[in-house]
Amino acid sequence: MHMGEGLEESLVGAVAPASTEEESPLEESKAPMAKPESKSMSNWKKFLLLDEPLTFRAVQRFLRLERPNKFPTEEELAAYLRNVPEEAIKETVKREDEVKKSGGDVDEIVEEYGRFQEFSDFEIKRIEDLKHWNKIRSYLEAHNLKPEGVRVIVIDNDEYWKNFYGSNDSKSGFEPKTIIIRKGVFEEDGVSDEDLSWIVHEVAHLSFYDFLDEKTAEYIAGTQEPQKYIKTAMESIAFQAQIAYLKSLGKTKESVSAFVGTYIEKSFGRDEEIDDDQREVKQKELAQLMKYVDNVYYQ
Repeated sequence: MHMGEGLEESLVGAVAPASTEEESPLEESKAPMAKPESKSMSNWKKFLLLDEPLTFRAVQRFLRLERPNKFPTEEELAAYLRNVPEEAIKETVKREDEVKKSGGDVDEIVEEYGRFQEFSDFEIKRIEDLKHWNKIRSYLEAHNLKPEGVRVIVIDNDEYWKNFYGSNDSKSGFEPKTIIIRKGVFEEDGVSDEDLSWIVHEVAHLSFYDFLDEKTAEYIAGTQEPQKYIKTAMESIAFQAQIAYLKSLGKTKESVSAFVGTYIEKSFGRDEEIDDDQREVKQKELAQLMKYVDNVYYQ
């Protein structure tokens, strides 16, 4: 079930609390911040697993929840990174028939991935040690996007990035819980506000993963359906937190809409470069993101 056109309307009534004594995650609460494993937290978890996009007001309420914020050590992240090429090789071999149908050469792809098995062009930093941390710190802290304990993997190799992380310049992971960024974008002197907003986006992802905890893998598996990803509860939280950050800097709705359009163009390519099915998905994702922009600016 998807809310679609009803995104800008109140979500109250979309899901009922377990009893009249329990607090609905969709209703404004004057109670103290909910603690882990409270009835309120349990209701929120049930609601998020329904996987509907949240309104901006619901996003704001979600971000006020207490979360355990459990993150991996530097050693665990280094072990994960060393294993990335091997996992990519296994996945390619597993999908051999699909790769061949799309015109790919499995042996060439495996050889390319194999070149990075001794990859070392990376650094693991505490998030507060990022070069431009002070530009986003106050916003994150004011909105309960707790970054304490977050370690960020900074990749300094564009070829590696293209092979394993694609067109976007930042990623978040839930196994392990981390943020991965391109050094050539986020550690440059002239980094833009729009680029830095992706750090806010990824921190919001980590907050979501940490909240669902043991249910995260189950949840992520359910988001992989075609045309669903942007409309998930997870992405509605991450994108609206990101857009709200840009709004807090005085960015106009028009400039943020243009930024969102550029992101979609970069992700999918120009219309003349993609087929009809891809163009349809592209337009639907752009329309959904524009709804998130409207949610934040017209709450």
